[in-house]
Order: sequence, then structure tokens, then C-alpha cells
Amino acid sequence: MAVTRSVSAAETARSILSYPASIDLVVADVANPTADDPRLGMVEADGVPTFSCRIGGALSRAAGEGRPCLLTLGSGIGSAGSRERAASVALAGTLRRTGFDRCSCCGELRDVVTVEVERVRLAFDGERVTVPAAAFAADGLALNRGYLQRWRDHANSAHESELRAAVATRRGRHPKAVVAASLSALTAESVEIDWVEADGGHRFRLAFPRVARTGAELGALLREQLHADLC
Repeated sequence: MAVTRSVSAAETARSILSYPASIDLVVADVANPTADDPRLGMVEADGVPTFSCRIGGALSRAAGEGRPCLLTLGSGIGSAGSRERAASVALAGTLRRTGFDRCSCCGELRDVVTVEVERVRLAFDGERVTVPAAAFAADGLALNRGYLQRWRDHANSAHESELRAAVATRRGRHPKAVVAASLSALTAESVEIDWVEADGGHRFRLAFPRVARTGAELGALLREQLHADLC
């Protein structure tokens, strides 16, 4: 039972990192480390909290000095009002400057800053649970609930036309007959799509030819099985 609880806590904590609803970063001896960079953003990269920040900014300098930090994330997983939305995870660790990236919008060169996570504390259902850092970073948690929900929500908000085209191709419908489409479920093994035609709503489930183990594999399967422009 203890092992099951530990695994469940690690998966929940990792899911929140993959799909946070709120982000709060506190850095030792640095007031407002994110205030001087309005374009600052955080993403998960293989279980590592990763920031793209302004070169020479407060966060970049703090990372260059290897300052301790505390990153607290509110949960975006589950439906609005669900108990999972009340959860949060606190990640204590050290800031590291690990490279550069270039903004896809304006071409600006920016620093990549990561949090070297040392301690993980999950707050869920009125309890605070310490999660081993190694369990939190496990490769087997790559396709956690938060990651899958983030992918599904992104596809539904940014790729509805591609989903309609995929339904038309897969179900032999005329493209103009499919007036709406969305992913209703997504796992490492399958995808479920809802769509609407003149006669009402429909749903079909598509099993993948192989089980995805990573985000890259999942993306490749979705592009192979549904539409090449899904990203």
C-alpha cells in the first residue's frame, strides 16, 4: 500500500508540473525574480521545470549564481471544481542556467533556466506528502494525466480544423459535413474523438498500433493516425 501511495503521489505531483494552473517562484535573496521579464514562461522538459528568460535578467543572474529556490504550482488537472484542482506541489531546489533558446515569435535569444529539483511536497486532499525526487523524475511518468490533458486541451483549442479533417478521412464523411470535432479522451494507447454532423453528435475510439512511451512518440502517433499538422 505504501508503494502504491508513493507512486500515486509522484504521478499526481508530476501531472501538476505538466499542467499547472498557477506558478509562484521564490528565489533566495532575490526580490521579485520574474518581475523584469513579462514574457517569462515555464514548461516541463522531461520532468524538469524549465524557464525561458531574458538574458541578464534577475532570474538569469540568480541561476548563474546557483541560488536556492522554491517553485509552487497549483493544479490544472481534472475538471473545474474537482478535488484535483485544489491540489498543489512545492518543488525545492537550485536554479541552473543550462543553455539558450530563440523565441519563435521575434527571434530574441533567451537564457534557458532549469530547477534542479531536490525536494518535492504534494498537498492533496488535506494531506501533505513528501515525494522522493527520483520517483517524481521517473521516465515512466512522462505521459502523466497532466501531460495528456494539456495535449488534449491544446489540440481542441488550436487544431479543431485538423480534427474535423481527420474525422472526415477516418469515417468517410464529406469534409463539410463535419461541423465540429474534439478529443474527448487521450491515453498512451488510444484516442477518442467526438464530432458533430447535421444528424447530431457521434464518437469513435481509435487504438494506436503501438503504445506511446514518450511525448515525442505520442505526437508522432497522433500525426500518423489523425493529421500531419497536429503539434
